[in-house]
Amino acid sequence: MQRCPELRKLPKAPKISSILWKYQNPGSAAQLIFYSRSSQPLDPTHPAANWNPRGLPQHITNGLQLRAIPVALLDTPQHSFSPFKRPFVTWNERVQKAMDAGVMGVQAGRQLNIVWKQTGQLVGNTQIYSEDDQDLLRRTRLEGRDLNPASPLFSAKLQRAKRRVPMSLFIVTSKAKMGSLRCRRKTIASRVKTALNYIVSRGAYFEQSSKSSHDNADAHKAANSSTEKKARSRPTGVKFDSSKLAPGRQLVLQGWSYIIHLTTEVYRMPYAQLIFLLRNALSTVNAKAIEMENNWLAQSLLYKQRQVSQKLKSGTELSKSGWSAPLSATSTDERAGEPDSEPRAPCTPIPPSHATKTRSTFDSAAWRRNLTSQLKLLSEAEATVAAERN
Repeated sequence: MQRCPELRKLPKAPKISSILWKYQNPGSAAQLIFYSRSSQPLDPTHPAANWNPRGLPQHITNGLQLRAIPVALLDTPQHSFSPFKRPFVTWNERVQKAMDAGVMGVQAGRQLNIVWKQTGQLVGNTQIYSEDDQDLLRRTRLEGRDLNPASPLFSAKLQRAKRRVPMSLFIVTSKAKMGSLRCRRKTIASRVKTALNYIVSRGAYFEQSSKSSHDNADAHKAANSSTEKKARSRPTGVKFDSSKLAPGRQLVLQGWSYIIHLTTEVYRMPYAQLIFLLRNALSTVNAKAIEMENNWLAQSLLYKQRQVSQKLKSGTELSKSGWSAPLSATSTDERAGEPDSEPRAPCTPIPPSHATKTRSTFDSAAWRRNLTSQLKLLSEAEATVAAERN
């Protein structure tokens, strides 16, 4: 195994101390690992609840495969014990947080976008989350025993938790592919976590030798062998730069779980190459995940905006027509014994039935359509008036 001397005696991390692994998986990924849908997802209202897991973001490279799956698609645990007691943000809460942040959905043809209400600018390829949300910090960055606000050390723990990035991670190892030695599988998983910590907390990236592009003629003559070509193409060093720390959560997304499938190739892989592969995989998967999430969010925001506009429109029509009280959408059988304390909706009368066989000009389909539209209008008006009273 090749050593990396640049990883020795590292200074203290500038902004982010480490990744928080514990108590970040509110459900199980046993079925999703094998590309099967969850039988009982945590949030059935999520837009991707009925999706095929193969259509979610994934990236395959040498020695590993990285996948991103919404936390809402994890299986609901049979036994609700720690760490499965950890709460998570549902999709309805996610949409509400986006609306509170001041965004709205816009549709231009077939393209859906999210824009800021004040400026009208596009949100772009970023997640809409409040980084300083105290409730979110309590839920995702503190362990269960540290969630007591009355504790005298709560503020100190909260400040320390702000420097940790929570990440829901599932590492998949197999005896058939990686051997029966458990110590080897544990070593491979530990190397992956260490490389992820370097990337997220210190902005680790690879840097090739400057001689690779400015070699002299002797170096070009000596590059005939395949071994020397491979050695020159490999990253020769790991560098740390705080400016390469992605703002917000572009490296570790909130509301998403990561699944990593590993092979024995990672066991002897140098850290420089492992950091290079993991950083590229994270960037690729996160870009696809953010694009999907913003598209789902735009659809949900547009749906809510249409609901609000329809309620306002129905309320305006009722005020113009002169109706002063909300109308109930119950059937005539249920209201047969009730007094006529409220005005009824106008509808086409049903012609009386005759004993003799005569042809009737009554259009039952038109009457049914008219009745359905009137009942729908009355139910929306009643909901609007009830909301205004509350």
